Amino acid sequence: MLRTVVAATLLAALLAFVARPLAYDRRPRSGFEATVTGATRATLSGRAVIGVSPGEGTGRVSLELEAHEDGSTLLVHWSFASFPRSAVYGSGGGDAPVLHAYFATGQDHDAAFRGSRGTIRIRYAAPDLVTGSFELLATAPTRGSARPDTMGVRIAGSFVATTVSP
Repeated sequence: MLRTVVAATLLAALLAFVARPLAYDRRPRSGFEATVTGATRATLSGRAVIGVSPGEGTGRVSLELEAHEDGSTLLVHWSFASFPRSAVYGSGGGDAPVLHAYFATGQDHDAAFRGSRGTIRIRYAAPDLVTGSFELLATAPTRGSARPDTMGVRIAGSFVATTVSP
């Protein structure tokens, strides 16, 4: 009797082990984590995706990070002229990626910061997966003026982005 119970248990465990890889998605989970320091502090995590825009005719590629947590919102969009490769990119000028960033905190988003300067380090780039880290500076516009406030925030983090099809 004991042998039958042991054999049945082993058989059930073997079947569970064999069936698991069929249902298990081995792709890394897409997402990012970032810390905000400076005029305010926050720790955020959210979604990260790489998208190709064939509609523009240029095959531009974008990396988008988005988080909404604890009354804070972070939106980061890097636009590359072609699919990125393992390298460090600064924003602006030449064939460098274009950066758009927005960070707001508080229930009414009473503190908002916009960023256009930063760096992104692509550690691994494949057609279906891009990983790396980023750092950017964002300043708060002074009300009624085009001059940014001198107090801003530094946003730094890392990401794993899977590609999405249009």
